[in-house]
Amino acid sequence: PKEKLNCLNESYGAMKTAVVDFHKGKLELSAMDDVLPITIYVISQINVPNLATEFNILEDFIKVNQQQKKGSGQSFELEKRWLTNFNCGLIFISKEWEPPASVKGVTDLTSNTIDDVLLEPTDRTEG
Repeated sequence: PKEKLNCLNESYGAMKTAVVDFHKGKLELSAMDDVLPITIYVISQINVPNLATEFNILEDFIKVNQQQKKGSGQSFELEKRWLTNFNCGLIFISKEWEPPASVKGVTDLTSNTIDDVLLEPTDRTEG
């Protein structure tokens, strides 16, 4: 899970850098709300099976590590914000977005399977 979390961090960094480069430094994504549309687009284009399960694994990894490392200075705050943004993208795609027919692979992503796996944080049981 740590490698996946690092990959998520690097992906968000690359997305933000791509926007800055494209706009020649005139636009920067500073708020998570600015990054969300790009996150939704990227999620709709990637071909990773069980995205909601991957999200849950990363979320659990952060919770466990925070509990084990209390007082160590490692807070995972940035990672938690990225995961929240990623989760919002998953929820949007699985429940609200109606993709155009030209978007390949999205039908698999928005099938009932993701709705069954995707649990909002308030629906999850602690255990």
